[in-house]
Amino acid sequence: MIKRFLLLAFLLLAATACRQTPAEPTPTLLPEPTAVAEPALPEVQPTVEPTAIPTVEPTPLPTAEPTATATAVPEPTPTPTPIPPTATATPTATAVPTAETISPGESYAGELANGGSQLFSFGGRQFQPLLFFAEATADLNLSLAVYQADAAFDPATAVPLANVNFSDAGRPEIMVFSPNTTANYFLLVQAEAGSGSFTLHTFDAQQGDRGTLAAGSANEYTVVSNGARPVVILANPVGQADLIIRVTGADGALIGEADFGGPGSAEAFFLLPLRTTTYTITISEATGAAAAYDQLIVPLE
Repeated sequence: MIKRFLLLAFLLLAATACRQTPAEPTPTLLPEPTAVAEPALPEVQPTVEPTAIPTVEPTPLPTAEPTATATAVPEPTPTPTPIPPTATATPTATAVPTAETISPGESYAGELANGGSQLFSFGGRQFQPLLFFAEATADLNLSLAVYQADAAFDPATAVPLANVNFSDAGRPEIMVFSPNTTANYFLLVQAEAGSGSFTLHTFDAQQGDRGTLAAGSANEYTVVSNGARPVVILANPVGQADLIIRVTGADGALIGEADFGGPGSAEAFFLLPLRTTTYTITISEATGAAAAYDQLIVPLE
């Protein structure tokens, strides 16, 4: 087929050349046509008609009722109840410590942990002094404080009428309290440091004897300790006398004196002997004036 096409093209070219009038009459010889080998045709593979694939109609699925999807409902945020501006928070009631009742001439023994306390209740008479003497074991450092008795008493906020904390651990504390009014009072014995046992003694000068002083005179009293047990001394003036207590040993040497208060104030003193010891107690008026007084000298058992 290609061969025929080439031959036909050659004949057409020849016919065209015959019709043209050349500028010069010299004929041009055409070369002999070269036979072109017909290329081998590729082997034709038989055409396979594609087999039609049957179209399968999809089987409709049964229509299901739509399932409602649960939507999480957020918890409602509680609306705070407004507090009126005038509302005041009610404070938590503080438990009142149990108070032991104690009277002049009585003693009380107890135990205290570090920072612990023991509350005592007592009745006071106007201008009649009471003496509190508290002993402590070696590791216990005590303090004493007197308060007005109150059903809502709180030692953390109450203001004491009188308080003492002079001694170190293992040594006694002594306090004289003279009420301004006849009323009920609290005495708080507290462990300021350490822990241990204590013994509280309560005295009233009226438990002792009445003494009188002529102008410029002094009265002497002799007391013997019960071994190494303390000796407590209290002198309360009648009226406005200014009293002084002096203590000397068996050899006459001055051991100590009490002249802490002014006119009309009671004076107190205590001794801590190392063994059975005899003391001389002298009571006088600071200005040498005549005076009357109540005195109490107690060698503790």
